[in-house]
Amino acid sequence: MRRAPTRRCSAVLVTCVLVFSFFSIFTPRATASTPSPHSPISILGNAAFTAANGVTGGTGTASDPYIIAGWDINVSQSPWHGQYYNGPYPGIGISNTDAHFVVLNVYIHGLECTCDGAAAIDIDFINVTNAVVETSTLTSSNQAIYAWGSANLIFKENSLSNEQLPGVTASACVQISGSTSVVFSGNTFSQCPTGGLWVDSSSILVYHNNFLQGGVDGDLGSQDLWDNGYPTGGNYWSSYTGVDNCSGSQQNVCTGPDGIGDTPFTFKTWQSLVAQDRYPLMKPFSAQINDQPPTVTISGVSPNPANTGQLVTVSFTGSDIDGSISSIGVNWGDGTPTHNLAGTATSDTHSYTATGTFTITIVATDNSGSTGQVTGSVTVNIPTAAPYALVVTAEGKVYRFYQNGTLTLVGQPVTTPLRQVAWKPDGSYALIVGDFATLVR
Repeated sequence: MRRAPTRRCSAVLVTCVLVFSFFSIFTPRATASTPSPHSPISILGNAAFTAANGVTGGTGTASDPYIIAGWDINVSQSPWHGQYYNGPYPGIGISNTDAHFVVLNVYIHGLECTCDGAAAIDIDFINVTNAVVETSTLTSSNQAIYAWGSANLIFKENSLSNEQLPGVTASACVQISGSTSVVFSGNTFSQCPTGGLWVDSSSILVYHNNFLQGGVDGDLGSQDLWDNGYPTGGNYWSSYTGVDNCSGSQQNVCTGPDGIGDTPFTFKTWQSLVAQDRYPLMKPFSAQINDQPPTVTISGVSPNPANTGQLVTVSFTGSDIDGSISSIGVNWGDGTPTHNLAGTATSDTHSYTATGTFTITIVATDNSGSTGQVTGSVTVNIPTAAPYALVVTAEGKVYRFYQNGTLTLVGQPVTTPLRQVAWKPDGSYALIVGDFATLVR
């Protein structure tokens, strides 16, 4: 259980979140295709967003950003320079731009160097505004990402790691300096022996990242957030030792776990500044966490009530807004095995051998493994006898005559005139034939 957190918000942070939402709408999704080899990319100014510099589409507007996608870039093939330090150009280096662009599904790797005490960098942004780096793998260099003097940056669903050589200044996997309105979401810091994320910027939003090796350090600001509230949650920290027995924004509804730690994750920077992820994740984040579960509804149970031995039909509909339903299970609540149906099924049938009220549970499973369920009920009784009238034919045969017109023979022809039918209080009757009574029902 935790105390109520202080609510923090700012216009700058709201702008940051809105930018993230906007880019999420227009950013193309990564494909599973293998990246193609490309030489290191250097873009200086908006005019350099060209096909020769690795641009694969877009016009640079907010709704149609430039796309740099699908490249395999080996930093060891980059020429050396003395612009900022004596070392190689980055795998992708972009500076002095404000056009909207997205770096998507790239693989940058291949160099750990001494570089006169500097570092080889996979992606380097200097004075860049309006950029997204998404679903990329940045590895085997001294630093995966470096950004300085930039704004409105989004880094999401990337795999990040670095390596460190003796004699090289220790660098975190990612360093964001002198920048503002930056979002980190869904990234995995998998191998960052000298630190995961270094921040000395403002209005940073960090959530749904996996800090498997290396944490957060730097000059943190009061407007930086290390989670995205409840129930979205914060980050996975390999060093978090909390438990998950409760739920709710205060983690004080202790009826079961919700995937979020019951206590915040607190970390301290090199300046002894203390920051908190209020809602640390108990397991590493994956995009599947954002998956929307399927929904299923019961449209009818018929007949209800039903009789033992009678076939009961349950009708239902299922839907999944971000995928498809792969299977449906129907449990009729009487101890019999669950009926496993195809994802396209819309009904199921069953008959009961016992009386009572039974709960029908329907579980829909989608293509990502998420489930949704709904329950209904049916009452089962012992069948009652249908009403009928007694009919005696001229030949002396006795029939039950039912409301639906069915005749059922219940007595053989009699040779003595039928005198009367005597009805008993329990519903049975006797045929009075001559001077004798014969119980027929």
